[in-house]
Formats: sequence, C-alpha cells, structure tokens
Amino acid sequence: MRKMLSVNTLFGRPRIIERRACWIRAEIIALLIFLLIPLLTSGESLPEVKSTSSDIKGIELAIYEGRALVVEAREFDLPKGRSILVFQDIPNSIDPTSVQIVPKGRGGDVTPRLIEQNYKGASITNAEIINKSIGKQVKLVEKDRKVQARLLAPGVYEIDGEVLLGYQGSVLIPGLPDGLVEKPLITGIVEASHAGRSLVELSYFTSGVSWDGLYTASLEEDESRMSIRGLISITNSSGAKFENAKACVVAGSVHEVQGRQSPYQPEMRAMKMAGSFAAEDQISPRGAFEYHVYPLPEPLTLELGQSKQIGYLHNDKCKVTKRFKFDWSYYAGRDEPIEESAKVMLKVENTEAAGLGMPLPKGLVRIYNRLDGQLLFLGEDTIADVPKNEDFDLNLGNAFDVIGKKKRTEYQALARRGEEASFSVTIANRKEKNALVVVSETVHGDCEVLESSVPYEWVTAQRIEFKLNVEPNEEKTFEYKIRVNWR
Repeated sequence: MRKMLSVNTLFGRPRIIERRACWIRAEIIALLIFLLIPLLTSGESLPEVKSTSSDIKGIELAIYEGRALVVEAREFDLPKGRSILVFQDIPNSIDPTSVQIVPKGRGGDVTPRLIEQNYKGASITNAEIINKSIGKQVKLVEKDRKVQARLLAPGVYEIDGEVLLGYQGSVLIPGLPDGLVEKPLITGIVEASHAGRSLVELSYFTSGVSWDGLYTASLEEDESRMSIRGLISITNSSGAKFENAKACVVAGSVHEVQGRQSPYQPEMRAMKMAGSFAAEDQISPRGAFEYHVYPLPEPLTLELGQSKQIGYLHNDKCKVTKRFKFDWSYYAGRDEPIEESAKVMLKVENTEAAGLGMPLPKGLVRIYNRLDGQLLFLGEDTIADVPKNEDFDLNLGNAFDVIGKKKRTEYQALARRGEEASFSVTIANRKEKNALVVVSETVHGDCEVLESSVPYEWVTAQRIEFKLNVEPNEEKTFEYKIRVNWR
C-alpha cells in the first residue's frame, strides 16, 4: 500500500526551513547591495574646482612668428580624493594638442596626481544648438504668435502630426542644450592624497599672439650714415588678455609641421595701438639653440586686440652706402634695347666698426630724412633675419635721375657648344651728385666673361656685378662680352 505523506512530513521541520530561507534572502540582498554600490557611486559627479585669470600667480610668454607658448601658474584649493580642475579665461585660438597640465609641489602643500586632461572649444553656434535640440519641443515665431512644434531635423518641424518644411522664421529653443559652452575650457581630473592648496602649471600654444621687427631710420644729409631704431611690435588677437607676463620674443625660423592646424581660429578685431619704448634702451639678444631670444625688460600686459611696440635697438651712427642698381638677366636687351630707371639701394654694414654689429630679426624698415626741418619719407623695405657682421640692402624705390640702357651688339652661335654675345650699357646720371652704379646680370649655365671695359665681380655662380662711378650730368658707356657653354 502506497504511503501517504502529510504536509508536515513532506516539508519536515518547517520553522527551521523558514529561518534558513530568511538567511538566504538576507545574504542575497547584501550581495546585491555590495555589487550595486560601485555602480551607484561611479555615476556620482566629481567636485569641480574652478580657476579664473585672477588665480594666475605667474605667467610666461615666448612669442614666435604667428603664435606664442604660454605658461601659467595657477593655485587651487583641492579636496581630498578626485576632483576636476577647470581652467577658465583661456584663448579662443589655443592648440588643443599642445596643452599640458603639470601639478607642482612648490608653492603649495599638495601635489595631486593627474589622471586625464580635456579641452573643449567654444561651441555656441546656430548649428550646434539646433543639432543638440533635435527631438525637443520648440516654438516657431510668426509675427505676433508662437506655434508649438517638435524639432525633427534642421529646418524640419512636426506640428499636430503634420511635417513643416522650409520654415525661415525665428525659432525659440527651450534653454541652452547641455554640453555647449560659451568660452573654451581646459579641464583636468586630479587625485589628491589630502585636502590643501596646490600650484598647477598649465602650458599651451596659441595663435593670434605674434611679433614683428619694425625699424625706423633717419638718413643724414650727406647720405653716409643714418640713425636707426628697432621696435618689437607685438599683437594680440588670441581671445584672451595676458597681464604682467614675463615675456621674450624668439627670432629665427622654427620648423613647424604643415597641414596640422588647430580648427579653432582667432576672431580678428580692430587693433588698438599702444606705444611702449624708451629710445635709450637696448635689448641684447641671447642665444638659445639656433635662435636669438630677446627678453623684454619689463613685465608685459597685452589687452585683447592690442598692438604694442617695445624699443630694443637705438643707434645714431650706422654706416651706409648709397648705390643705384640695375637688375638684368643675360637675355635682357637681346632683341630690343631695354631702358629703365635705377633702383635706389642703401647698403647697411652690420658691424661694430660701422656702428651697428648685432643680430637683427626680420621686419619692416622705413627710411626718413629732413629737408629744412621737415620730415620726409624716402621709402621702405623688408629685411630677413640678419646675422651679426652680415651686410644687407634696402630698396627705397626707383631713381628719378639715373637711367640705364642695355642692348646686344654682337652674337655668335658656337654650334652645339654654346654661344657668345657682346653687350653695351649706357648709364645717364642727371643728378648734381656722383652716382655709384651697380649693374647686376643673372646668367644661366656655365658662363665666363671674355672681356669687360669696367671692373666686375662674380657675387654668386649665376650672378655678376659691374661697378662704375658716374659723374654729375654724365653719360658713361661700358661694354662686355660673355660666352655661354652648353653642357
């Protein structure tokens, strides 16, 4: 006979089983809480510690052609554990790839550990706001009424189940979408072992801060010497102000990788001019690697949109030589005679013996002189970087009274070996002073001068110069013959 089991027999000691079930449920709940705590706390936002330009304790600017290296020292009051450093008041034109955040031990009692750094550019534009608001309820403004609609895509709206296309009016967005910022921000996540004050160094490159050399010179009456003043002209269109910065400018050609440009371009604004120089002060350049560095003697403050000039060179007795120059090629005057005015050139001797003798960064040179006390502008030219003890030329324009003519007088082909050509050059000086004339001719291939009625000099392998002195109201003619050997 099959034995029937009672309820008590089937479950056996029900109270003990109930207690065990309660223990199991408690253990499961505790395990779930243990597993969920990290997930819940991981979503907790970290505290933000913000820094503005008023927190900057020191700033350095190394200014190059077209950009500047900026180093800022900022102080933060850090909590224990992890926090987010927020660097505000930075330039709009920063290069995000150049940003470095370096916690420092000196100047504070906490040296946090840097975990990550981030850059976010200013992103409030019509397109960004529209894209971030897709799917939201907006209001279309039509004269004196507003229509509720849902934004489906840029220019596409849903109104009461119908789709509106091509709306050109104003749209009201319900607040600024999350993730958009008015100004660029740099943030860094750091971890501090304990709460306290910390000094953090922020460095980056920014465009919109640049410098140029600017020279003004006054030619003496006898045209043998001039006074020259050099200015460092610094401009700031970076989108930020720099105050009381330790600054220097770097002269020389620094190699930069082409085609890798920051997408954040500076806003160009009207420049305000601010002169700041003393005529007697000079800044002696210092060598750094293969460049010349000009440390500015005073802390530099650059307002946004400002252009500032700082004097670094003043010399009253710089020796110059005035010359009249013709730049012709070997083929000039071959078919038809050529006639033109001479260029007026000033050759400047950059030596200590001649009253100068220092590295000169590239820039614009303006030349003036005075006639009966009135200031006159003679011309301007640009110079490349000029090393010490290297002369340079300034082209001031075309002469009014010095004319040159060139024509080919003889020609002979040398089969496949080359050719020979003779030329005649006439220089007319209609001035009341002597004219030192230089005729420069560019040749091609393997050339040699067979004969010349005036002295000449090979200044390069492809350029020859003939020099002559032409008296007042004199016409002087010279001839020369050239052989071109074909290879």
